[in-house]
Amino acid sequence: MAVHERFYALERDGLSARAIAEICGVSSRTVVRWRHSTGKTHCPPASPLPQQKLATALRLLEDGASISEAARSVGCSNKTLSRRWPHYAWNQTQAGQFAAMVRRVGRGWREDIADAC
Repeated sequence: MAVHERFYALERDGLSARAIAEICGVSSRTVVRWRHSTGKTHCPPASPLPQQKLATALRLLEDGASISEAARSVGCSNKTLSRRWPHYAWNQTQAGQFAAMVRRVGRGWREDIADAC
């Protein structure tokens, strides 16, 4: 049986990419490519974010948190929030200002701790 025929049979049986790769003697990335070429990509169905988490994320964004921080806090991806609220995404200037502020605050804490000791 040719490798591709074997792939199709294993694919119909619902095996994972890793399992198919081991049986066919190819990498799991190759199996993913084969699936893509046949139009049978395995994307997990997206589960909607509960309203409570959306409200929490929006509150964080309105308070000035970055999309990354809000996403980490509610347990979703950055893309989920940036698709919903693109106007809250920081530009490079804002991200740089935030990073500089974090560095300044960190230095201040270290100096306060050193002075206390």
